[in-house]
Amino acid sequence: MAVVAEAVQIRDAVPASLHSFLAQNDAKHVNEHPVKRRKTAKSGPHRLSKEFGISSTGIPLRHVPLARLSLHMNYQSSSNVINHSSNGSANPSDKIPVILQIRKIFQVESKVDSEPYRITLYSIDDQQELILSHEFDDPRLFDLLEQIDQIHFLVCADHYFSRTPLASYQASIQFFPNNQQLVLEVAALWRDSLEIPDPRKIPDSALEVFAKYALGDTLEHPAGSKEDSQKTRREKLLGNSSRWSPREFYQSVHVPPDTVDASADFTCPDLVCQLFPFQRRAVRWLLSREGMKLEKDGTVLPIDQTPNSDIPASFSKIKDADGQDCYVSHLYMTLTRDISQWIDAADTLRGGILAEEMGLGKTVEMITLMSLNRRPEQVKPDPDGLRVSGATLIITPPAILEQWKQELEQHAPALRVHHYTGIRRGEERSDDLVIEEIAECDVVLTTYNVISREIHYANETPARSLRNQKRFEPRKTPLVRISWWRVCLDEAQMIESGVSNAARVARLIPRQNAWAVTGTPIRKGIDDLFGLLLFLHYHPFSFSAPLWKRLYSCFAPTLFNIINTIALRHSKDRVRDELRLPLQKRFVITIPFTAVEEQHYGQLFETMCAEVGLDESGAPLRQDWNPEDPAVIESMRAWLTRLRQTCLHPEVSGRNRRALGAAKWTATHS
Repeated sequence: MAVVAEAVQIRDAVPASLHSFLAQNDAKHVNEHPVKRRKTAKSGPHRLSKEFGISSTGIPLRHVPLARLSLHMNYQSSSNVINHSSNGSANPSDKIPVILQIRKIFQVESKVDSEPYRITLYSIDDQQELILSHEFDDPRLFDLLEQIDQIHFLVCADHYFSRTPLASYQASIQFFPNNQQLVLEVAALWRDSLEIPDPRKIPDSALEVFAKYALGDTLEHPAGSKEDSQKTRREKLLGNSSRWSPREFYQSVHVPPDTVDASADFTCPDLVCQLFPFQRRAVRWLLSREGMKLEKDGTVLPIDQTPNSDIPASFSKIKDADGQDCYVSHLYMTLTRDISQWIDAADTLRGGILAEEMGLGKTVEMITLMSLNRRPEQVKPDPDGLRVSGATLIITPPAILEQWKQELEQHAPALRVHHYTGIRRGEERSDDLVIEEIAECDVVLTTYNVISREIHYANETPARSLRNQKRFEPRKTPLVRISWWRVCLDEAQMIESGVSNAARVARLIPRQNAWAVTGTPIRKGIDDLFGLLLFLHYHPFSFSAPLWKRLYSCFAPTLFNIINTIALRHSKDRVRDELRLPLQKRFVITIPFTAVEEQHYGQLFETMCAEVGLDESGAPLRQDWNPEDPAVIESMRAWLTRLRQTCLHPEVSGRNRRALGAAKWTATHS
């Protein structure tokens, strides 16, 4: 934030245009007959002070002053001296809003840093009457004038059209008759709001002002053409770009510390298995993400949910130009004085991402969580009219549905399990009976295929104006009519895009706790994580794909913290010493070719040698043969793949089928 004031002695007299404007302004205030208010167009021009009111410091309400700049112009007395206002008073005039223009006057034979500025002021009415135009060449003013020049590219707060601007400038003049002084005040304003603007729609001028006064950044203009340098500068103002790799994600995940208390054994009556120490640490973390803690006797108690900090992540506390506290976020491009209404998903989300490496027991850890943390009895009905249930809904690929059934039967036989197969037409039981049956269970299993088919039974029906009232409510899937205690997506990478029918239905299912279980949360790149954040309702990133891209491309430290908070992963290398597994035995069984297979393989091998320039012993056929030649390497790679496939069966590769003289084998009957 900045408050800058400078004074300058002007040898000229008070301009006649200024004298005339002040006289007209005074005349408006003493007019005995009030002027009939003219109806203004909806498109403007508008004034922030009229729309929101004015504060005691002269700033429009619901706006924060980023900078206050003042220029005191002392005029020399002359015939144009304004001794008093039209009402006979020698008091200073009221502050009068004006439209500001300023430009640097480039001179051929002068140094760049000594070029003067010209300030021009206009009235805010429709006529935009010229009030003042003056050239300033005093080097002491150049820093102030340069800041005014930067701010004046914003929208004028007293003369704007359409919607309320995110950033604006407020310019006003005040005349002091006693010493013939005119004070020009310019303030840079930013809208006080928690609404997150679209960074793509923020003008460059607003980004410059936000970076300079809210963030305290001073970036030099990059070299290159004007268009390229402006694009590069805009990218820097929005945030430093960076690239992500899957390795960085796995380095950011949370790994519970290996302490005696965290690894201590505990009692769970419904669990029929012995957990490894790292699994016990994982279960304690899972409970903490659901707002609970585990005692040694197996008792689960709520933990204090006090936020770690009074200031949400990515926000910082600063002082505005009036010295008042406010909170700024570069990530969200927001500025506000009241941060209490900000909802931080890091504090409200119940659940997260269980990303244990394959084979480390994600299923057993989730079963333990279900057994330990049951939904408390709820006396009050759900405000949305949903059937409150203590069940955990597990959505899994069809291929591992039976595995879940077997694991539940083996490790927690006391849990009541139901397999939901979807809405059936002609069902004898009513939907209410089906809902009651499902809600009374402990675990409900279903598949991605089932919920994908129920997309039309999950969405809210859009409101339409009908001549007659509908007689029947549209049918809804039981999945969205139950308030689930917990929803778990197994192999959650299947909804990484977030746009499939299964992903849409999964997001609509009401729940208290949400878990994405996957051994490979990141396969192609960090963008795979977006579908999981959508399912978890990690606001505000789940509302905006551009904001999510801005997070991972420009604010890596913030994303590091988010991942470390909501995602857990153990690797086999890390917990190898804790695993008690039987020794692995390897048996190699050699299967010889048949005569036909051996002949076919030999022919392919000879063809390969001829194409890559080798004999059958591996010796080069030419003296200039180069094994590092990219063409040779690519040819050998393709041939090795084909030979491996031929070892399995001649028909494995399409090229092999064509080599045998048939694109497709058919059976004939004699």
